[in-house]
Amino acid sequence: MIKSFIKYKLFILLISNCFLSIAQTVDLPPSDFRNNIIKLNVLPIAPLINGHNQKWIGLEYERFLHQNLTISLMVDAGLFEDYTFIKYHDYFDETVGFSYTRTKAKTWGYHLTPSLKYYFIATKKKKGQGFYLSGNFDLSQYIKKTEIYHSISNNYEYKNVSTIGMCIGATMGVQYVAFTRFTVDLNISIFAKLITINSSQDSEEIKPLHAIWIFNDNTGWATINLMIGYAFGGGKRK
Repeated sequence: MIKSFIKYKLFILLISNCFLSIAQTVDLPPSDFRNNIIKLNVLPIAPLINGHNQKWIGLEYERFLHQNLTISLMVDAGLFEDYTFIKYHDYFDETVGFSYTRTKAKTWGYHLTPSLKYYFIATKKKKGQGFYLSGNFDLSQYIKKTEIYHSISNNYEYKNVSTIGMCIGATMGVQYVAFTRFTVDLNISIFAKLITINSSQDSEEIKPLHAIWIFNDNTGWATINLMIGYAFGGGKRK
């Protein structure tokens, strides 16, 4: 047991020394620091997992308040759902005959996510490079338009519903800065639902369609983002 404890302490010391060697990099002049970063989400992972036809864009603006502290605003907006579903009825019923219901649905929406971000392990050489944690607030709205065609009556039915949601969450991520200008940011976020408002009591709540994972009762969800960015302001041009 003592040997295991000693090995554990040596491992912790080794990891700590690695982090300290990163954090103790020689400082650059303040003029080389960039105070603003604009980022593009280049890999919306959700469509690859859930199979939905999605066409949305994610952008984030990050502003440094201090060497290790920033505020940011992320915007995800666009088409989050686009599908056609056909359900067949009475296939073996000779009196009614063959019939089907065709449902076409499109869901547009947006997420506005302001955050307060802290780089708890950061290099002094490059501002904004390192590991970070952030607290987030998410405001979202989805608008779903559905067209339902009934072949047996040759009639169309239309439904329009919307869901507004408010959530709080936390993010953990890591960011790399190249040449003081270009950034690569990989992060994972978990959110907990505060409140949702549906357009009607009969309509079903629209779940977060950019999430990679959702609780069964829809009380929480998670996202993963891979973002590339460009830093500007507060430094010499390079």
